[in-house]
Amino acid sequence: MISIVSLSNTCSPSWDQVDISNTAEEMTEDITDVYSLIFPYTLCPRELFTEILRTNQLRAKASAAIQLCDFNLEHAFEAYDVLGRIDAFSVEDWARAGTFCTEWLTVGLVYKSAVALYATLSLCLLMVLPTTPSLLESQTAYGDVLLSNLGTALKVPRMAKFMVWPLIVAGVEAMHRGEGTRNWIEASLEDLSRTLGTSCPLKVCSVLRRYWESGIAGWDECFDRSYVFAI
Repeated sequence: MISIVSLSNTCSPSWDQVDISNTAEEMTEDITDVYSLIFPYTLCPRELFTEILRTNQLRAKASAAIQLCDFNLEHAFEAYDVLGRIDAFSVEDWARAGTFCTEWLTVGLVYKSAVALYATLSLCLLMVLPTTPSLLESQTAYGDVLLSNLGTALKVPRMAKFMVWPLIVAGVEAMHRGEGTRNWIEASLEDLSRTLGTSCPLKVCSVLRRYWESGIAGWDECFDRSYVFAI
């Protein structure tokens, strides 16, 4: 399933991903063709799901460049393009297409903020994006939106079961937050484990707990080997 492979790549080191498409153009075409099959398993809007794949691909290219000491400015331009498209995505327009507009708005806000954070957090330490005050401010703002809307989504069972990956992103960002936030994320994952009847959220807890205790921020610091979490 392309959704599991794609989201598992986000929870794997930048240098150890499963290649599922040759070019960005082919990737976009593939997702467009199969999105109706993916959507029942992840509520991430198609436009944002495509940016997850683009970020995965950019992480792999940037990691390879670092190993060769070949820093490519085009990678920075690609990263800013990704962030620009995510920022421009209109959750309100997307949510109006659904019957339950308020719930779709919550889902859209969760995934927009999670995808933006994933792109920012995973690309900064690969020397693709500079850690500027404006980028850090944006990261904090998206983190606030994600946590707020996760709190709403987790109270509704039909939304809660799709929140594992957004909680993973919130967990990585929580390195920059207090113990209260981390405890809430851990408790939410434990609740989802019981709700979904799977140990995968508990495995996420273990990975995040180790990451938080390390005190060393960085996407690849958290996911130092490949993890396949049920999404």
